[in-house]
Amino acid sequence: MSTLCGKGKHPRTPENRTRTDRCKLCASELRQDLIERNRQSKRAQREREQTAKNMLLRDRKSTSDDTPQEHARASRIFALMDALETAPTARDRMSIQQQINKLTGGKPK
Repeated sequence: MSTLCGKGKHPRTPENRTRTDRCKLCASELRQDLIERNRQSKRAQREREQTAKNMLLRDRKSTSDDTPQEHARASRIFALMDALETAPTARDRMSIQQQINKLTGGKPK
């Protein structure tokens, strides 16, 4: 009857042992678990940092703050931006840019 490693998962054979008499297979599993937890932790940290940046960009509003009115406003802005590209005169471009600034809450130039 063969004995098992300290955790009872693997057979206790000389080829499965480290120099310090630990189970190589258990040590490998532990390393893989630690690597994965560290990877998840770093990913979560990057997501938290990106969320904080996005919140600053959106004036502390979350995506749940999006409303049909907000989508309609964004659609109007995009339509004006398209019209800005095709405007024939500088006066038309300036008037369209003022409308865009008014909708975005930006300061006029």
